[in-house]
Amino acid sequence: MPGQDARPVDKDGDECKVNRHPVSLENLADWEDGRLDPETRRRVNEHLRTGCPSCQADLRWLRQFKQAARVQGYVEPPAELARRAKALYRAPSARAVPGRFALGSLRRFTPARAVLAALLLVILGGVLFLIQAPTVLAHQALVAAAQGVVQARPVGAPEWHPVHVGDRLSEGDEVQVPDGQATLSLFAGCRLDLSAGAELKIVSLRSGLLGGTLRVTLLQDTGVAHYDVPPLARLSSFTLRTPTGLITCQAGRFSVNARANETTVTVFQGTVRAAGGLHSTMLSAGQAAVIPAQGPVQVQPTPESPANEGNPTSGGIPTSTPSGHPTSTGVPLPTQAVAAPAGTTPAHTGTPEAGPQATTMPATEMHATQGLPTPSETAAMGQSPTPQAAAPEHTAQPSGPSGSTGGWQRPGGPAD
Repeated sequence: MPGQDARPVDKDGDECKVNRHPVSLENLADWEDGRLDPETRRRVNEHLRTGCPSCQADLRWLRQFKQAARVQGYVEPPAELARRAKALYRAPSARAVPGRFALGSLRRFTPARAVLAALLLVILGGVLFLIQAPTVLAHQALVAAAQGVVQARPVGAPEWHPVHVGDRLSEGDEVQVPDGQATLSLFAGCRLDLSAGAELKIVSLRSGLLGGTLRVTLLQDTGVAHYDVPPLARLSSFTLRTPTGLITCQAGRFSVNARANETTVTVFQGTVRAAGGLHSTMLSAGQAAVIPAQGPVQVQPTPESPANEGNPTSGGIPTSTPSGHPTSTGVPLPTQAVAAPAGTTPAHTGTPEAGPQATTMPATEMHATQGLPTPSETAAMGQSPTPQAAAPEHTAQPSGPSGSTGGWQRPGGPAD
């Protein structure tokens, strides 16, 4: 091994002064091979004549190394390989060195700051979710109008209790209208009207943190109900379940007649998706659909559809008959029966009859000031036939609570 005190030394001897040794191992190797210049060789000779033990040890090690190399056979490397090796050794590093700005950014971006940035992103994402997700705040439905017998059953309660105007219904509450009609306000501009015989459950009534997105889910078990849904935001939803179907709407006005074996949906404005089983269809204004318990959804035009104009008896729902009796589709006419003076002849008959006679009058005049559905909407609600269906075609019966099982009744009872 070379001496421990051996250090590299420059020809001018500066490094020798620092290391306090005038000869380096490199000088000794060059001196042994005869590669030193005259001046350096002179200085090395003078130093060796002093008998420096470190240099003597280094010389012995160098000579042993050279002797071992000669015994094992010293092979000169190919000139081209030596040139390439020297070029690689002397070539400057080609790695890109970051500039001042990049190095400063790396120094400033410590692990603690990285964790803080990730935490801020998580908090920001959570706030945006709370603002947009329509599942944060629970709301209550307001009883805006009630007439007749209207009852509600809070979630978990065994008994029904009367409902009055101004009462509020929460998620899970049920409301039924055995005899009368009621109006519920869900959100601003979103309302529903329940006819006699209707039963409804509020499944979900929620909004986002700022109220921008809504989620309404209702369950209509039976009866007729009229829905008015204003345009909803992109993440909002309005869903209605019935015993046989699923109805969704983003903006529109429609009625639903729910029964155990089928559901009738009639659209008056906007679009509504009606689904049953594995089949669904999109309904637009002027269309109706029947969702059976089994089988595909059956689409048919409503009385407002041009397909039935001028042809009251063909295809789907007739637009008019002389009386308010149910038609072949089970939908009553949009007329209101009133009594005529004795001895007069109704407009739809040609023979006078004694006693009070029934004549038909458009229900538009009676409904205009009541805020109720129009006659065409009432005709399309899909009510089931009443016992009056067996009456003669030319005789109209007064409508009222005793002669109708569903639909809208004139406030105050039957016509005088």
